[in-house]
Amino acid sequence: MATPETKFGALVAALDKLRGGVDGVFQLCVKKDGKDAGSFYIVIKPGNYVYGQGEPPSKPGLKLTCEDDVLVQLATDELDPMQAFMGGKIKMEGDPMSAMKLQGVAGDAGKKAPKIMQDWLAQVGKSKL
Repeated sequence: MATPETKFGALVAALDKLRGGVDGVFQLCVKKDGKDAGSFYIVIKPGNYVYGQGEPPSKPGLKLTCEDDVLVQLATDELDPMQAFMGGKIKMEGDPMSAMKLQGVAGDAGKKAPKIMQDWLAQVGKSKL
């Protein structure tokens, strides 16, 4: 299970409060100027979650790909996820229902998710993403 001792662990712990009924394997592929810059995953199950860098331990139900600057805009609530997807800034592979569940959790949480991300980005620093 993720621990709050790491910066990403602190983010995941905070986001766990917003998890609701979401579970599954999710992968985020980040690009920098069109080239692979990093791949991260989170496996969410009721009462437990694990995360890591690289390929997930099992096939993700949802894989999102975007440029690093788009990720920062999404994380700081400067860009609407639906607009980003419709505008081709986010590529999605997998189960669209998983994306809707994630969006529902963020919507139900109101402004808490962007606030958590903003606090985390302030702690980590945008340049370290």
